[in-house]
Amino acid sequence: MNTVYLLYHCYSTEYGENQKMIGVFSDYGKCQHAIEEISDKPGFVDHIDGFNIVEIPMDKTKSDFYLTLIED
Repeated sequence: MNTVYLLYHCYSTEYGENQKMIGVFSDYGKCQHAIEEISDKPGFVDHIDGFNIVEIPMDKTKSDFYLTLIED
Protein backbone atom coordinates (compact mmCIF):
# COMPACT_ATOMS: atom_id res chain seq x y z
CA MET A 1 0.00 0.00 0.00
CA ASN A 2 1.51 3.30 -1.10
CA THR A 3 -1.48 5.54 -0.51
CA VAL A 4 -4.20 6.02 2.09
CA TYR A 5 -7.43 7.97 1.75
CA LEU A 6 -8.63 10.36 4.42
CA LEU A 7 -12.41 10.85 4.59
CA TYR A 8 -13.76 13.87 6.36
CA HIS A 9 -16.93 15.94 6.43
CA CYS A 10 -17.10 19.70 6.78
CA TYR A 11 -19.57 22.50 6.30
CA SER A 12 -20.04 26.09 7.40
CA THR A 13 -22.82 27.51 9.52
CA GLU A 14 -23.52 30.94 10.91
CA TYR A 15 -21.57 29.82 14.00
CA GLY A 16 -18.43 28.74 12.16
CA GLU A 17 -17.03 25.71 10.42
CA ASN A 18 -17.90 22.16 11.49
CA GLN A 19 -15.36 19.43 10.66
CA LYS A 20 -15.56 15.71 11.37
CA MET A 21 -12.83 13.19 10.68
CA ILE A 22 -14.58 10.03 9.46
CA GLY A 23 -11.61 7.71 8.95
CA VAL A 24 -8.55 6.60 7.02
CA PHE A 25 -9.07 3.96 4.35
CA SER A 26 -6.88 1.76 2.17
CA ASP A 27 -8.76 2.54 -1.04
CA TYR A 28 -11.13 5.06 -2.56
CA GLY A 29 -13.99 2.57 -2.84
CA LYS A 30 -14.03 2.03 0.92
CA CYS A 31 -14.42 5.78 1.40
CA GLN A 32 -17.37 5.76 -0.99
CA HIS A 33 -18.93 2.87 0.94
CA ALA A 34 -18.50 4.73 4.24
CA ILE A 35 -20.20 7.79 2.75
CA GLU A 36 -23.15 5.62 1.65
CA GLU A 37 -23.39 4.14 5.14
CA ILE A 38 -23.46 7.43 7.06
CA SER A 39 -24.89 10.00 4.65
CA ASP A 40 -28.43 9.58 5.99
CA LYS A 41 -27.37 9.97 9.64
CA PRO A 42 -27.82 13.13 11.76
CA GLY A 43 -24.98 15.57 11.26
CA PHE A 44 -24.47 14.43 7.67
CA VAL A 45 -27.89 14.23 6.01
CA ASP A 46 -28.35 18.01 5.94
CA HIS A 47 -24.91 18.56 4.37
CA ILE A 48 -24.47 15.79 1.78
CA ASP A 49 -21.98 17.89 -0.20
CA GLY A 50 -19.68 18.17 2.81
CA PHE A 51 -17.88 14.85 2.27
CA ASN A 52 -14.26 15.10 1.11
CA ILE A 53 -11.67 12.47 0.31
CA VAL A 54 -7.96 13.31 0.37
CA GLU A 55 -5.30 11.04 -1.09
CA ILE A 56 -2.17 10.84 1.09
CA PRO A 57 1.04 9.04 0.07
CA MET A 58 2.57 6.74 2.68
CA ASP A 59 5.99 7.19 4.29
CA LYS A 60 6.35 10.83 3.25
CA THR A 61 6.68 13.99 5.26
CA LYS A 62 4.29 16.82 4.57
CA SER A 63 7.05 18.76 2.78
CA ASP A 64 7.44 15.88 0.27
CA PHE A 65 3.91 16.05 -1.19
CA TYR A 66 0.82 18.13 -1.78
CA LEU A 67 -2.53 16.90 -0.53
CA THR A 68 -4.83 15.90 -3.36
CA LEU A 69 -8.54 16.44 -2.85
CA ILE A 70 -10.38 13.84 -4.89
CA GLU A 71 -13.54 15.18 -6.48
CA ASP A 72 -16.12 13.12 -8.35
